[in-house]
Amino acid sequence: MSETSLSHLLGDWKQGKFLPAYYFYGAEAADKKEAVHALKEKLAPGDFNFDEFQLDGSGVAEPVVAQALTLPVFSPRRLVVARAAKISAADRAVFAAYLENPCETTTLVLVTEEKKPDATDPVSSAISDLGGLCGFAPLTDDQALKRLAQEASRAGLKLNEEAAALLINEIGVDWTTLSQELEKLVLYCEGKSEISRQAVLECLGFRKGADPFGLGRLIEARDGVRALRHLKKMFEDGKSSEVSFRALSQISSVVLRQWKAERLLRGGMPEPVAAKSLRLHPYWDRDYFAGLRKLSRRKLSKDLRLCVETETALKSQSWLDARIELERLTAGLCKARG
Repeated sequence: MSETSLSHLLGDWKQGKFLPAYYFYGAEAADKKEAVHALKEKLAPGDFNFDEFQLDGSGVAEPVVAQALTLPVFSPRRLVVARAAKISAADRAVFAAYLENPCETTTLVLVTEEKKPDATDPVSSAISDLGGLCGFAPLTDDQALKRLAQEASRAGLKLNEEAAALLINEIGVDWTTLSQELEKLVLYCEGKSEISRQAVLECLGFRKGADPFGLGRLIEARDGVRALRHLKKMFEDGKSSEVSFRALSQISSVVLRQWKAERLLRGGMPEPVAAKSLRLHPYWDRDYFAGLRKLSRRKLSKDLRLCVETETALKSQSWLDARIELERLTAGLCKARG
């Protein structure tokens, strides 16, 4: 099956070229919604010639096909949109029969959440032959960064790259959610020229100075002074029991990942492959291996052992002061790199 890009379809619609059927699939819901909206705008069917269905089970395709076979009223074309998480086998058979001889004055749009249509599926195959098969894959981190910056620019604001990366790291790359958060940030930063990292933190609901990722980054860099200050701020801002668990988890995760990374590189794995294996973030971890090279194998093994010992002590010796033990752990990790 051959796929057609959305940009190609948009070009056709601008020229007034419309196919009898389209098949939109993929996880990026916002872009599919915008594509249907763009088609509706260009086609301009009017209220009498537009029908929308939600396929929530088997045996519901017949009404869709019935409307697709209805001639338009006071308009050259009818638009019928059918949405489904997944189209049932029975409904696919009904759509496949319709697509053998589709109504020339109707545009039928099937919108699904399927990641990729089955190669043996007669519906997607028939629509692919028409040139109407279009996929909407989730955005990559880089695509999301670029799109956020573009949308912020349209609103008259510069989006700090570090702020955008923080937003993606916390929210994910689903554009529906990202666009909603960006709208909030635009309102929040009214009168300013830039959306800063601090603005993102505050808009996401974190208290000023309580960056949820800060401690891990400082431990990763073995920045002892700033790490101890950050740890102090965490304990001042939250409940001791909750903070100690979260802080220990962050510290241990960072050290364990560095230890794993060193072993992968020592085993001959190229850095790009190791980055994927470790799920490194393209922005946050862009200098990860440069920092890792400053830490010896002996230092990393010692640090990992120190994390395990601290965790064991806190779990088995309830009288220990978690804050003091975590400060001791932080200081130990950030001693001379060796």
